[in-house]
Parts: sequence; C-alpha cells; structure tokens
Amino acid sequence: MINMDPAIRLELRFSGFTIRCLTVGLCLLVCLSCSESRRLPRVEPILHNWEMDYKGLEELRLHAFKTGTVNLPAVVVHRADDIRRRRSLAAVVFAIEHPERGLTLVGTGLSRQTSRAPERYFGAVRSSVLRVNMDAGQDILSQLELAGLGHLRIEEIVMPDLSFLHTGGLEHFDDVPILIGPTELAAASESTIFGFYRADDFANISEWRFANFDEMDPLGTFAKSYDLLGDGSIWLIDVSGTSAGGLAVLVNLPDRPVLLAGNLCRTEDQMRFAWMPGLVADPGLWWRRIWRLKKFAELVPTLMVIPSHDWNVVERAASFSFSVHSHIEDGKQESQKEPGGS
Repeated sequence: MINMDPAIRLELRFSGFTIRCLTVGLCLLVCLSCSESRRLPRVEPILHNWEMDYKGLEELRLHAFKTGTVNLPAVVVHRADDIRRRRSLAAVVFAIEHPERGLTLVGTGLSRQTSRAPERYFGAVRSSVLRVNMDAGQDILSQLELAGLGHLRIEEIVMPDLSFLHTGGLEHFDDVPILIGPTELAAASESTIFGFYRADDFANISEWRFANFDEMDPLGTFAKSYDLLGDGSIWLIDVSGTSAGGLAVLVNLPDRPVLLAGNLCRTEDQMRFAWMPGLVADPGLWWRRIWRLKKFAELVPTLMVIPSHDWNVVERAASFSFSVHSHIEDGKQESQKEPGGS
C-alpha cells in the first residue's frame, strides 16, 4: 500500500470532484442555454449559379481518411440528445486531388500526441470528458504516405473550423498556407477550455489566408461562396453558425457533386432532424443555414452531403472518384471504392 500525505490525498480528491462538477455543469449549460422552439425559415426553391446539366472535372479525385475518434457527451453534439448518452465523432480529413494543382486538404485531423499521451495533450478537464481513440500511424501525414499521395504538393489546407478535431495535424504543415473563415481565428484564440478549440495547435502557423465572402456570388441555396481555384472544381461556402467562421467545401467530382458540410452538420442525424449543436456560436444563423443545406439536397438529388464527423456516411459515399481509405493494419492501407470502380 502506498503511503500518501493526507493533504495530497485531499487535493487529489478535490481536483477530481471539481472536474466532475465542471463536466456536469457543462452538460447542464448546453441543455438549458437554448431550449426554445423555432419557426421553419423560408428557403426559396431557387438554385443560384447551378447548372442542372451537371458536369464535374473529369480527373478530380477525393480521398477520405479517419485519424481517430473522440467520444463525448451526446448533448455537446446534439442539444436535444439524452444527457446520459455519449456519441463518437470521427476525426476525418479529406484530400482533394486536382490534376494540375496537387492536393488541397480539408482539415488535418487529430494530433500524433493524441495517440501517445491524450491526458497531457488535452489537459485534466477535457480528458475527464473526452475519450479519444487514435492508433500510432493514424495521423494524416502517415496515412497520405501509405495511400501513395505523399509525393503530391499540398497547395493549401482549408479548415472547416479550428476545433481540435481538425487542427491536430497542423504540426506537420508549418509551411503550408492555412485558409479559414474570416472570424474563426479570433473566436478560437479567445475560447475557453470548455470549447472545441485548442490554441496550441495553431499557434505557430506561418501563413494564414482568410476566405473573403464580401463580394462573392451565391451558390445553390447559399448566399456566399467563391471558386477556390478558379476552374469551378472546388467551391468554398460560408456556413458560419456553429462556429464564428465555419466553411463548407463543394467538390465537383466527375460523377457527382460532393458537399463537405463542415460543422454545419457533424452527423447524418443532425442534418436529417435539424438538431441544434450543443455548443453553437449563433443559434439563429445555424438554424437558417441548416435548412438551406436541406433545401439544397432536396433540389439536387445527386448532391452527396458529407457531415464532418460521420464515418458511416463517408464509407457509403465511396465511388470511382471518391476513395475512402480504410483503417491502418500492419502498416498497410486499402481504399474502398464503389464496386466496378477503377
């Protein structure tokens, strides 16, 4: 039996009790902060700057990688959920392979440090709430190499937001320009330990680029968007609401358009039932934009909407132009494609 100073034992007990109280307080705050019912917003059934005779970029390819999962109280993800339940979010990274412009990453997933020492990485309070599952070699840099994409130049990294589910891999890309929503960096830098942000992940970025939607055109049912590369292959869409500067990415693959929805919807259920996020910067703005997303999907049946953290949806979306890279086993990796795909 280990002898321990009574003062130290009391301090440890107090710390544990404090952390449990903070956890319960967070859940209650989420549940009580916005319980009012909302009217359905009017979304005109009009598709702006959208050709019904769809034609994507023939050689454009999309890749998906899961860098781990984070299990957390369900009410943090969906405000209407049961306070006793937990949900798992996949930390997904997308790589858009352009025939002339190399790779554009969408997010960078979890940090390698998560697989080594999650308690040290997240700190005591977050570690009491989160359960992280990440294997060695599951970080995005390792997976790009295994997928045969490591030789391709990374033009820039589009950040759907600056949550730790997207920023952990930034440690590998100090010299790559990082593109974010115009107000996201300020909000993330001022956040507390109760949010999804971890400022150390993005403290050493050498070049920030900010998506400027001031004079851009509407796209589909959304008011603000712009053509990232100038050839119509990749479009950025302003989906601020869940966070201050959320971004969605429309990828015009040869067989169909794919919308990487960002934090506008983290799960398939959130889009289907319009469940308010537990932590949300602007509830009213999120509410209006989730219904714009639903209307977009209704008006364009071929549009594949991918929630930011739902791996089941990602796997179902596999096609000849969309490779879903399976979990690493024994240093090998396979890509899942639609039957008959090349």
